[in-house]
Amino acid sequence: MKHAFTVEPAKSEIGQLFQDFCLAARNKPEGQRSHPFGYESDSTLDALSDLIDHDSIVAEHCVRMTEILKGGLAGTMTDEQAKDFKKRYATADAHAFPAVTEFLKHVHHIHGLTHNHSLGSIDLASLQALEQAAYDDPALNRFMADFRARLKQVTSKPDVKAYSQAFEIYSEAMVYSLLKVKFPATIRIDAKSGKIGSTPDFQCEWDGKVFYVEVKSLDIVDGECRHREMMEDGFQPNIQLEQQTNAGQRVASAVSVIAPYERYSENKNYDSASLITVINTLREKAGSAFKSPQFALGPTIALAVCDRLVIPGNRYCLAPYYYDSFQGGAIISGVWWQACFGTSGTPIFRHSDLEGKPTLEGHLQSPGMFADETKSFPGIALIAVELRKNGDNIFGLFDERQSANGDWSADDTEAVLANFCTSYNDRGNYQAHLLSEYQP
Repeated sequence: MKHAFTVEPAKSEIGQLFQDFCLAARNKPEGQRSHPFGYESDSTLDALSDLIDHDSIVAEHCVRMTEILKGGLAGTMTDEQAKDFKKRYATADAHAFPAVTEFLKHVHHIHGLTHNHSLGSIDLASLQALEQAAYDDPALNRFMADFRARLKQVTSKPDVKAYSQAFEIYSEAMVYSLLKVKFPATIRIDAKSGKIGSTPDFQCEWDGKVFYVEVKSLDIVDGECRHREMMEDGFQPNIQLEQQTNAGQRVASAVSVIAPYERYSENKNYDSASLITVINTLREKAGSAFKSPQFALGPTIALAVCDRLVIPGNRYCLAPYYYDSFQGGAIISGVWWQACFGTSGTPIFRHSDLEGKPTLEGHLQSPGMFADETKSFPGIALIAVELRKNGDNIFGLFDERQSANGDWSADDTEAVLANFCTSYNDRGNYQAHLLSEYQP
């Protein structure tokens, strides 16, 4: 039975020509389906095509590659022309996207050996989109220059500290691009635009009023030490795979574990299902990352990028409790709501280890960031962002009693969250009707 094979149409002439050439090769009789191309992609050709008006070198290569592809579809592509296409593609790609090129050098250096969690949290397509947009945006251009420069400074690969810092630059650039979509007047506050001392990262506008956003990228527990340990642990699965294939096994398998909440050298005592560990980590990391001086200019939102931590529960992490039908069903505690509004003694419920087992994990020992009477949270709201490959998760939380600042009202805060976030909630669980039952 022959299955239908469909692809999304390319967005440019050269991308569509490449796609048509590859599909034509695929539709040839069996045994004649080979073609000279490998890693080249129509999406990168689309991106290069968009830059023709910005860069004459890219334009020159695109014109010649288009001619070669047209010849290929007519059946006249020679081996030398195919080699010329591949060379021009690589040259144009590296010239147009130097930050992506530098990133891939480090990814390829450890590929098949181990895994770095910071590099693995950077989405290649998103990074390329940022660098493409940087041709028209000076702020993004500086972000990409900083990203590339940090990776080029690495003298001994792998460098977990440099990779962590590169991810932080990438995540801040991603947040800027997200803010720019929803709040077009967004500007970056940095040394070149007048940043002095501890001030927020971005200035935005909503309904004629100015507000600010301070961005922090939350790292895994025990940071640099744990990153090194995770990379050391990552060698073992690859060694197992090599041993199995060398032994002649047709199918080889191994398990690699990423445990961002595990402490350094704690693997024997680590409970990977603990929600109290997650809640305590979020409260402590976000609480210590955001400092009062960074919120002094005016109404400021604290924004935490959480890709390296992995937040359980999807948007339901914004509810104090929600129902999940998994393993027979249970009431589960929402980790971000509890990290913000939970009080000492609050019971925390998790999935049972086995159906019918208790789900009460324990009780919180410390109040959440917005509930701590001894230390007030400096922001008018907290936004947690996960920059996912299949769509961004943007979660907002606020306490209307703490979300006003001067002529900025609690209603303004909620309006901003409603406009920017994929889901949001408040201390009173106002959004319970949307967050009470888990839906995959």
